[in-house]
Amino acid sequence: MKKKDFLLIGIMFTLFIIVLFGIEKNDEQHLLIAKNKNRVTQSLHNQMALINDTVESYYNGDITNEEWSCYVESYANVYDIYITNIFTLKIDDLRKIQKIDNLGLAYMQLISQEEIDRSAIKNMKSLSSRIYQYKEEFEKEVITLERKRSNYWWK
Repeated sequence: MKKKDFLLIGIMFTLFIIVLFGIEKNDEQHLLIAKNKNRVTQSLHNQMALINDTVESYYNGDITNEEWSCYVESYANVYDIYITNIFTLKIDDLRKIQKIDNLGLAYMQLISQEEIDRSAIKNMKSLSSRIYQYKEEFEKEVITLERKRSNYWWK
């Protein structure tokens, strides 16, 4: 009887350790995805911020069309990198990502116009601030997951 009890306790303990290990691995994977979402969204927002800082100079004629086209190409490259990276992640809920994608495309259309007017500049800044809000959400998600991992009672 004691041998069976000892064996049963050993099996239960082993299963318990496996479950804890599974929880830890799952949280680690979610943290990695959250960090990558945050990183690529931040790079997209940083490029938008750079263009937003420069668009006034372009509007006033201080920057040539050739220089502006470099900014547009640079944004297109960052946007392509964003799309490539974000869709390779295994994200459960793609609604936010699709919204960011739509915002990024709308921004691309605005900066690609022949003539940029004040309303386009206002819309560019609005789109950039909305991307920033998503970046902040992703950053909070990273902080929450890191806090969760640091508060495991078994560590």
